[in-house]
Amino acid sequence: MLFTHTTKVTAENRNTGYNALQHIALEIDSRDEWLKALTDLRVEIVSGPLIHGPEGGGGPSSFVGGSGSRSFYFLDPDGNRLELCTDIMTVPAGEQFPRAEYADVFKQ
Repeated sequence: MLFTHTTKVTAENRNTGYNALQHIALEIDSRDEWLKALTDLRVEIVSGPLIHGPEGGGGPSSFVGGSGSRSFYFLDPDGNRLELCTDIMTVPAGEQFPRAEYADVFKQ
């Protein structure tokens, strides 16, 4: 087990998880092969499959705060949230992120 969190949410602890590990992401070659393998093993997928960023189209299988990578999430036996992802965008040194053409998409 990496971290433990309270099971009762109160006003004092409701944001505690945001100051700790949220998940562990692992880059893989094929999201769909891993998704099938874990599904065949009856591992529960807790989120996804999805596409991070505006490339996801804004529907239920997208996540706006991202870069076009494709991923899904599941829990390990200790309850730690794991993300398997592929097609991760790399930003060359000195290049702006988000790029100017995506500036409006990422405004809050």
